[in-house]
Amino acid sequence: MRRSKLQVEGEFAKADINSVVSEVTERIQVSAATRPISYAAAQVRVESMHRAAQLTAGKLQEFAAAGRFEEMVAALSVMSNVPTAIIERNMLDSQAEALLVFAEAIGLSWETTRSIMVLAAKRHRRSTASVNQAMPAFHRLRQSAAEQILDFHRMSSRTARSH
Repeated sequence: MRRSKLQVEGEFAKADINSVVSEVTERIQVSAATRPISYAAAQVRVESMHRAAQLTAGKLQEFAAAGRFEEMVAALSVMSNVPTAIIERNMLDSQAEALLVFAEAIGLSWETTRSIMVLAAKRHRRSTASVNQAMPAFHRLRQSAAEQILDFHRMSSRTARSH
């Protein structure tokens, strides 16, 4: 009797596992299908650079100078371990606070941060005049505080993905 009960429970567990695997697979496929191709290609290039230890602040400045927005978003995503959607949303935002936090948390200089902000402003047809006004806020921001804020972004994105 005990053996048959274990066999039945094993079948239910197997069905539950198969259900979860199917659900996760579907989520991954939907996510991949809705991600723009340009980000997918940029993400692959940037992750390759990261694995080869070639993803540096200098590389971010190159992306900015060349107007390579998708690579910039992908690079910030990889370097900060925050999804590209959150990085892009903050690049679209006319307020610079979130970009300042991401940049400070990953240890970027003001010069690199400024080039990222200028690229974002140009990409979204905003004035670049406010970029230099963000410098005092950048220098007041402590890296430890920026890292805590970034941790919050990471946790909220994980929570959103799990629901």
